[in-house]
Amino acid sequence: MKFCTRCGLSVTGSGSKCPLCQHTLSDDGVESPDVFPRIETISHTHGLLLRCLLFGLISVSIVAVMLDWMFPDKTFWSGFAVAGAACVWISVRIAITGRGNIMKKLLNLSILISPLSVIWDIATGWHRWSIDFVLPCTYLTVMLAITVISRITRMPAERYLIYLIFLLLFGLIPAVFLAAEWNRVRLPSFLCVTCSLLLFSAHLVFDGPKMKGELRRRLHL
Repeated sequence: MKFCTRCGLSVTGSGSKCPLCQHTLSDDGVESPDVFPRIETISHTHGLLLRCLLFGLISVSIVAVMLDWMFPDKTFWSGFAVAGAACVWISVRIAITGRGNIMKKLLNLSILISPLSVIWDIATGWHRWSIDFVLPCTYLTVMLAITVISRITRMPAERYLIYLIFLLLFGLIPAVFLAAEWNRVRLPSFLCVTCSLLLFSAHLVFDGPKMKGELRRRLHL
């Protein structure tokens, strides 16, 4: 049994910190069983793999910068290599951090990818591949992924509807590109907008009351 001298609390298990004040526990030398099981997260169980990935990305960035330094070029291509490595690492961390909601992680990834792809496109000469392919394909993929995951896992509507609503709104962004005639390749944007409207209509028809209730709860209406 362990004891917290600050809180006066007796604590069982193998923990070294008080669950209330995080003060170091004093140990009387008598072992006691853990009350709660230890839940391993992905970041714990695959720690070595993540460190190898981080080292690989850092190595690629260093090699790219050194090569760019040795053979200078007006485009400064090593900056894009470093930015790409950073995007990969941030995306992986968002995907695996904690035991959080997979829907929230998918939404965060789509929010992260959108501005980065546009900035990258502008920095490389604005060839419009970001608005032609990356944005509509990202929104379409994540929308479909959330819909499929929610149906397969039989997830309660209140757990995913708010994220799906945001993504459905994002899915209408390519309509702005189409209306402004910014696209060189229009098909991905047409597919994204069409699927967004179809999914929104389907959820409005079949989950309309749940959507209203969830929006009222989230917006405190």
